[in-house]
Amino acid sequence: MKRIALLVLIAVHVTLAHAQAPVPASPKSVEPPPTERGAQSASVTLAIRPWGDVFVDDKPYGISPPLKTLNLTPGKYTITIKNSTYESRTETVELKTGDKHAIRHAFTDERPSSGAARKGY
Repeated sequence: MKRIALLVLIAVHVTLAHAQAPVPASPKSVEPPPTERGAQSASVTLAIRPWGDVFVDDKPYGISPPLKTLNLTPGKYTITIKNSTYESRTETVELKTGDKHAIRHAFTDERPSSGAARKGY
């Protein structure tokens, strides 16, 4: 019974988390780039709302959530988060062995101002 209750709770949580924007009907299964066994790595933690397709150097990596962490070898990467309803978010990171980087992004309907100059600046 506890297991069924837990599954129902998870299903409700996932449903509510994705209620704001449609999730792709059948996301492609994507294999993350392999890291050599024993290779040093760095991590990028993802906190994306409501959801986003994750691309590392233009290669699909998965959908966040459920994808929460990218384990990458040290180097420079361009990470793009796409949602079919909103503008994409792109961030370039340079990771060293053991680095822990976080990308937090909430897709919203709000757009930044047109860049008009403010008085006094």
